[in-house]
This record gives sequence, C-alpha cells and structure tokens, in this order.
Amino acid sequence: MLIGSEEWVAAVLLPHVGAPAPPVDEAEEDEEEQQKDDIVVEHRRPPEEGERSEVVWHVGVRQGEVVAGSGPAPSPDVVITYTRGVVNALADGSLELQTALAEGRVKVSGSARSLRDHRRVLEALSNDVPTG
Repeated sequence: MLIGSEEWVAAVLLPHVGAPAPPVDEAEEDEEEQQKDDIVVEHRRPPEEGERSEVVWHVGVRQGEVVAGSGPAPSPDVVITYTRGVVNALADGSLELQTALAEGRVKVSGSARSLRDHRRVLEALSNDVPTG
C-alpha cells in the first residue's frame, strides 16, 4: 500500500478523523491553548513514471480534533512536496525531515515557521497517527 494513496488514507488516516488530538504533554490544555496547536499539513508527491497525477493527502489538528483526508486540504497551513522515495525514507525513519530540507529533497510552501512552532503537536500527532 503506497503512502498517500486513497487506500492508505482510508486504512491509516481516516479512522482517526474527529478523534481528540493526541496530548502533547501531561498537562491539560484549555480550549485557547488547543487552538494555538491547530495546524494542517498538506502532503504532495508529484507523479512518477506510469502515474497520471500527483498524490495528495492532508493531516493535522483543528479545534482539538484530528483532521485528515485524501486530496488537498481546504486551507493548509503548510504544504510539503517530496518524491515517493523521500516519503518512504521519512516514514521508515531512515531520513530525518531536517536533513531532507537541508539537502533540498523536500519543498515547503506556506509557513516553515509554523512547522517549527507546532513541532510538539506534530510529534504527538505522528506518534498517534502516521502522517506520511
């Protein structure tokens, strides 16, 4: 099953949609703090040989709940574009995002600062929901 495919999104991401966002630490956050943690990341993988179109999916947190789906996000905070090989290497842990960014193997549109500022919620989310 290819990461980002509709089959993968249905099997891996959709079961988490609407669930409470995973906790980022032991302390309970109030609603205002949860909204500060809101972030949706859209993932794009350009078409490769034999494919007709790019693969697009999104995952994140909005108002304290997990959001995810196949296709573009209605209003992503960040868009990450990378090849299948990079997606797989990031997913299996053989490549770190910082390294991929430094080497130009990943393109980030939107707010790179938002990625940094939301690092702890994204880490908590990736521990609970595979993000790609």
